[in-house]
Formats: sequence, C-alpha cells, structure tokens
Amino acid sequence: MVKHKVIQAVAGAGKTYAITHNLDSDKRYLFLTYTNGNVSNLQRGLVDSHADANKYIVSTFPKFIIDWVINPFKPVLVPEGVDAYIGFSSYPPVDDSREPGYYTQDKVFERLSKFVDEVVVDEYQDLTGKDLKILAQLMKQKYVDVTLVGDVYQSQVQKSEQKTVAPYSGSWQDIEQVLYKTFGKRIEIDTESMKVSRRIGHGVARFIQDKLDIAITSDGRHVGEVHISKSVEDVETILGKKPIILVWDSKIKVPKEFVSLNWGYSKGDTLSLVLIVLTKVTENYLFHSHDDTLNSGTRNKLYVALSRSENDVHLVTSDLWKTYLKHKNI
Repeated sequence: MVKHKVIQAVAGAGKTYAITHNLDSDKRYLFLTYTNGNVSNLQRGLVDSHADANKYIVSTFPKFIIDWVINPFKPVLVPEGVDAYIGFSSYPPVDDSREPGYYTQDKVFERLSKFVDEVVVDEYQDLTGKDLKILAQLMKQKYVDVTLVGDVYQSQVQKSEQKTVAPYSGSWQDIEQVLYKTFGKRIEIDTESMKVSRRIGHGVARFIQDKLDIAITSDGRHVGEVHISKSVEDVETILGKKPIILVWDSKIKVPKEFVSLNWGYSKGDTLSLVLIVLTKVTENYLFHSHDDTLNSGTRNKLYVALSRSENDVHLVTSDLWKTYLKHKNI
C-alpha cells in the first residue's frame, strides 16, 4: 500500500540535507521542485550524500509534466487520419472509454511506477493553480509513494507571474484542514520531525512562536535574541556591526554602504546578523494590537525575515528608521 506524507519543515531545519541524505537504498526516487536553483541544491545534496546516481532523478515540476505526463502519451494525441504530427492541434481528445486512444490518468501514474518508487516534492508550498491540481492528483494515486516537504508559512513570500496564490492561510488548524481537503484524508501530516531550526537561537524561536503562532524551536547551536531599537543611537550601534538590512520593499531607503534585501527575497538565505525595518502594519501587530491579525502574505514575509539570522535580530520601527535617515541627511 502506498504512503503519502506531508512534512512541515520550519525555516533552518536542514530540509535539503534531510531529504537527500536519508534515502532507502532499495528505492528509486524522483525529486521535484519548482525552481532551477532548488534543482541545483538538491543535486548538490545528493552528490554529497553519495547516493547512487542510477537511483534518482531531479527535475523541476513543469519539466516533470512534460517528460512524464505529456511526452509518453503524445502518440495518442495524433488525430485519426493525420499523416504527419507537427504539434498540438484543436482536435478534441478522446473522452469515450470505448474508443481507441482513450487513456485514464491512472495510466500516467501506473507508468511512473515502473521507473520510480517514491516521488519527493521539495518546497511544495510554492505550487499553485493548475500545478497544485496536478500535485493533488499525484497525492491521490495508488502506484508510488509521495512525500511533500516544505514550509507552508513560507508560501506567498516572493512575487510570481502566477495569478493564483497558495491556499495555506490562517491558523495551523485551518491549514491542516486545507491539506486534507487538497491532498486527501489518508495523507500523513508530520509536524515533528523538522520543527527544530538549526539556524536561529532560542530567543528568536520564542519570539516567532509568541508573536506569529508558528511552531518552531531551536537546537541551540546558535545564540540569538530579538532586540527592539529605542533610539537613533541604538540604530547606529547596530549598524556599526554591519548587519544585513531587511526591508519590506525597495522603496525604503537604505544607506548605500549597507547590503539590503526585501523580506520575501531573503527566503532561503542564512545571514550572520539582521536588522529588520518594520512596516506600520507589522509593528502595530507586534507591539500594540496583537489581537488584530496579519494577512497570511504579510505574516509569512515577516516570518521569513525573522528566521534568517544565526545570531541576533534587531527590529527598528518605520518612524525611527526615518528619523535615523534624516539624522544622516539621507
């Protein structure tokens, strides 16, 4: 009987290492992810793990659809009576099971099982729209095991050309119900094996838990706390340590001698020291009216920003940052 699992992996949990170094030597794997950059990360991890190169394939999700779903069944797309097939046509597909050329989606997954024992989808939370619908069908088939690994709280943090957004919002209970509704009631949801971050300190983990209600802990290998700047002098002291400055977007001014990143674009980065310039919305939520809620996109970007540093995280309000810039004539 096949097993389908969803693993919630918090920021800094060592997700790539875990999924590339803990392989069953008797299994054949297909690794899928959304970006070419992450394909490279997975390939490096697999090489580092000395995994048998004959027992795994790494691909982007779109390439998987072309290579495994479309190309093997391309011959049945050729309309009857057409001598030369030069591409897709306007002919409707065969939808009558009594007619030749009719294939169920089970045929796709049954064929996949001849070459693959387990599909591992990394950063699954980045798949939306029709990609998500195909992923849902993959999670409901009965031929190969499927493991989804990612952090639902890091969805919606980067701009995308896709018009749809990931459906994971609200509390964990809400998200859990979405997972069951999307991928089926029989899936196993694992929130324990990758809830410990190797990147952030205990103090930062507690802050994220208390303020954002995200279950994350620290393994303690790094010591980091969250500090709130009270004055221009505080800001100058912190900047003297050359932190990476994380801002909501590029409209926020940063002195040219410092490196800055947008909150969302810092996803995947591990930084030594971080200063976060808050927005009015996030500082009101964190310090003044915690009973209010952040929309999931804003919460997730703040979570990404807070979980980048191996050491301390310094928070600066938008007004104090403007005062500092004015003080420096910037």
